[in-house]
Formats: sequence, C-alpha cells, structure tokens
Amino acid sequence: MRDDLSVLQKCLVDTDNVFVLGLTKFRVPYSNKDYKVYNTARQNKEYYTNTAKMIHVYVCVNRDNALEFLNENFENIFGVKVLDI
Repeated sequence: MRDDLSVLQKCLVDTDNVFVLGLTKFRVPYSNKDYKVYNTARQNKEYYTNTAKMIHVYVCVNRDNALEFLNENFENIFGVKVLDI
C-alpha cells in the first residue's frame, strides 16, 4: 500500500457490488471483474454460492483528504459511485 494513504475502513462488498462507509452507500462498477459474482441464485436457484474473487474494499484517505478505494491487493478501484448519503 502507498505511504500517502491511511485506511479508514475495510468494507464488505455485497452481491450487488454495494458497500457502506458510515451512512453512505457506494457501488463498485459492475465492469470490475474482481467483484463479479459467479454462481448466483439467478443462475442456479438450488446450488448457488454467490462467490466472487474479492469481497472487501479498503476505503482510504490520501494527503489531500480525498477518498480512494483499494481492492484486496491494495490496487486502486476506479469508477466507484456514491449511491445514498
């Protein structure tokens, strides 16, 4: 992880690519393959697992007090959107 970042929280990402920081909901882009859910209930109602390569996001703050989002390999996640405040 970069020296200019401080981790605020490790967040669990749900099957809709949504995670919560405080009272704010964010969404990882569906195009991000690390968080794509495989074997969903829509695909297989009886034997679904809802597995994904990654399930956590690290919410960090940089020296400019801006939020940055990192995956479990501490690589930037781009295109994260705010859903609810």
